[in-house]
Amino acid sequence: MKHKRLTNRIKEYLIESGPKDTREIQDYCNNFRNNRTGSKSNPFYIQSMNVISNIMRRKYFVKLRHDEKRKLDIWEVKEEYK
Repeated sequence: MKHKRLTNRIKEYLIESGPKDTREIQDYCNNFRNNRTGSKSNPFYIQSMNVISNIMRRKYFVKLRHDEKRKLDIWEVKEEYK
């Protein structure tokens, strides 16, 4: 699956809030609320850590570092896609 909508939402989130780790990105996706209605989004956006990691390895994102203490990667949007 391409997950284009989810990729775009993650891209917007990282541009607005700066670098985040994989767990924070997953929490954002799982708790996304519709801005118009305030209701929870479609369950399509509740994704596993494996899916989030696969999305983050695409061309839009760059891994800044690996947090050894929490065992998570820190991600950011590449400059050319901001």
